[in-house]
Amino acid sequence: MTMNKNLSLVQIALVGIIAIVSMAWLSGCSTAEPVVTEDMLRFRDEYEYLNGQSNAAGTQIMKTISIPDYNRISYTTPKEILEIAASGTGLIYFGFPQCPWCRQMTPLLIDVVLELGLDAIYYIDMTTIRTTWELQDGVPVMTDQGHQYYQDLLVAFQSVIEPLELNPFTLTDADGNMFSTNELRIFVPTVVAIHNGRIVGSHVYTVPASSLGNADGNHWHFLTEEEEQELRVIYENLVTLLLD
Repeated sequence: MTMNKNLSLVQIALVGIIAIVSMAWLSGCSTAEPVVTEDMLRFRDEYEYLNGQSNAAGTQIMKTISIPDYNRISYTTPKEILEIAASGTGLIYFGFPQCPWCRQMTPLLIDVVLELGLDAIYYIDMTTIRTTWELQDGVPVMTDQGHQYYQDLLVAFQSVIEPLELNPFTLTDADGNMFSTNELRIFVPTVVAIHNGRIVGSHVYTVPASSLGNADGNHWHFLTEEEEQELRVIYENLVTLLLD
């Protein structure tokens, strides 16, 4: 009887130990809650703040979009972008909140990145980065040299931007006459995949049917479901290049 009693106690002890070890293992394997950073919240607020507002000219209404709190956006400086371009790996997104095309594609890009598990979107707001030009007596004049590293960005991403139809950047007067600045320009939205300092893929604008406006010349054309799916596949292919 004593032996059976001792055996029962041993069995109970073993069950207890197994239970404790199992709980500890499960606790260690539990999925941690995603960390929402200040950058992510800042990005959400900057883009959602413009929902339903008029553009600067008062001729169009900004598209209403929803940005998740956890969006993997990381605000990045021009210098940091150049470091990634030189030897790093990451997905670069050039854009700004007021850009109608950026408002079309941003939720799609974020959704793809979250779905495929990419760590971050390295975002740079181009609002104050690029050079500023104006026509003076029919001559393009640079009125703002932009960020000190902007010219370096143009060199680093020349292979992406040089083939664009709109480059070199031109100005148009009231009569429709066009004047070249003889300068390349990073247009938005531009998304670039870089792996070990090498550009492995890129996409500029949204999709051909809407990038330069619809048939009526409306640059605020909203993407159709088919166009959204077309753009989603493009971003999936870009992100996949960084996951292989």
